[in-house]
Amino acid sequence: MDTKKLATFYNLAQTKNYSKTAEEIFLTQATVSKHIMALEKEWGIKLFSRKHLKVTLTQEALNVLPDVREILDKEQQLKQKIDALKNNPKGTLVVKGIPSISQYSAFDTITQFTKQYPEINLKFSEAGTDSLLNELNHDGTDIVFTRIFSPVSEKYDVIVNESDYFVALVPKNNPLSRFEKIQVQDLRNESFLVLEGTISGTNPIIPILKKPDV
Repeated sequence: MDTKKLATFYNLAQTKNYSKTAEEIFLTQATVSKHIMALEKEWGIKLFSRKHLKVTLTQEALNVLPDVREILDKEQQLKQKIDALKNNPKGTLVVKGIPSISQYSAFDTITQFTKQYPEINLKFSEAGTDSLLNELNHDGTDIVFTRIFSPVSEKYDVIVNESDYFVALVPKNNPLSRFEKIQVQDLRNESFLVLEGTISGTNPIIPILKKPDV
């Protein structure tokens, strides 16, 4: 079955206009007509009725339309899978993580994995916290190691292996050094040294520190 003809049929079912369909799928109007007539001949049913320049779907067309949509969706999924296989050959695992990953147990896990499975070509690279989750939307990335400050979309599988906490480093002569724990409000009169690229824009401490009363 020629999916190009199915795509023409499905588009025409939406536009109900031969010239508009021809424009949207980059075909001539004559080719659109040929595709529809070919399907009608192959299936032995009438798909469209043209009366007074008005195009309407027949009941037969309405019945098969959901199946055509499913076939086109499956074709698109197949194309995406093939593209993923091209970009990520068998035996390759692409992992991306935050620049400070060496301070976490995940780094040891990755090291142990490479030793246990030497046949796997592991490709690791660093990226900023704000961009790592988006990397998973690309077919070439398999796993990311990042910080999570809020619930993550259910489309991702999440494994939490460590919990972090915020630490304030102050000079010994600073009155705050006497406390085991301090509140953000205690820092209202303090100056901060922020290393460029080390704090994510999604870090919840940022908006708190920017409040006028803090």
